[in-house]
Amino acid sequence: YIENYSLQLDRRTPKQLNFSLQLSAKEANRQVTLSIPELKIRQMLTTDANGHVSTSLKVRKLQLWSPEVPKRYGVSLTLGPTDSDASDMVSDSIGFRTIETRGKQLLLNGQPIFLRGISIHEEKPNGGGRANGPEDAHTLLSWAKELGCNKLALGHHRDDAVNTFFMNLLDLGTIDCFKPVTYLSRKDLTMIRPLVFAPEQEILKAVNRQNLPIVKNVCPIDHKTERANVDDLVRDLEAMYPGLPNKIISAMQKGELAGW
Repeated sequence: YIENYSLQLDRRTPKQLNFSLQLSAKEANRQVTLSIPELKIRQMLTTDANGHVSTSLKVRKLQLWSPEVPKRYGVSLTLGPTDSDASDMVSDSIGFRTIETRGKQLLLNGQPIFLRGISIHEEKPNGGGRANGPEDAHTLLSWAKELGCNKLALGHHRDDAVNTFFMNLLDLGTIDCFKPVTYLSRKDLTMIRPLVFAPEQEILKAVNRQNLPIVKNVCPIDHKTERANVDDLVRDLEAMYPGLPNKIISAMQKGELAGW
């Protein structure tokens, strides 16, 4: 099956899309079809001995994504000679944009953009443990608005998302998870989780490489929660089913879970 793929604008050539795809197994000569109907792109590719394929595509009249006009293109990937004989299919909706820095400026599609953001966690506004109710949330979000913020960045990583998925499934009997991006209309704030596709171990490696300080969680029940129990369960399952966390993320995307 299709384990992972990437489709994005070339950093140096804005009229070129770079595409790559990886299968779950090292299988050569598997046919993959990339289709973007609105751009009149339909290309058939063949995997190499590692189950990998990549290519570059020239595009014309590409409308770039922006907050004001969030243009997205329908993209489909098919593993197999035809749609009817496909062993796996992925549908996605992708917006293309450029992001770069120039001096101290952040540029989106070549134009300066200013992000006014703050990183928060779930602590109570005035101390005393975790925020756990509407009043706490209202206070934290109101403080962010008073500071002129338009973005709230949370630190959840891939393993947090997988554990949340299992907690909803096992404890509530629902297929659900928090969203990577959530717009809070009452406060006109956008909540983002920039690390949501990054495995915890990769984050820890980056922290060690950069010698970043780690703030210990002072919560008295740290590592003694239902989330900690589910984390242990997922680790046990991954030992039996290698790659399980990535498969869960892929399932949420293929199943079109809200926000994924």
